[in-house]
Amino acid sequence: DDPDMDHAYYHVQSRAWDDLLVPIFDMINHRKGNWSNVDSIAARRDREVFAFATKNIAAGDQIYWSYTSCKDCPEPDFTQDVLWWHGFVE
Repeated sequence: DDPDMDHAYYHVQSRAWDDLLVPIFDMINHRKGNWSNVDSIAARRDREVFAFATKNIAAGDQIYWSYTSCKDCPEPDFTQDVLWWHGFVE
């Protein structure tokens, strides 16, 4: 029972995509609704991760990703699950 190891485990787990760490997704801000302009579907192909624009993104525009309205999201109780998995709600 090492609290530092517990903290490290949950920190990594909250940012993992199944068994992968995808640091680029930590650089994309989260905002659902009409703001979301990036998504992923069939994200894992031969262990590569793919994301794509869902609308035109002009140079200098912010990139937004949504944990609760993505095409390959599961159907959980989003508020509770997103808070549990990621430590925040959108």
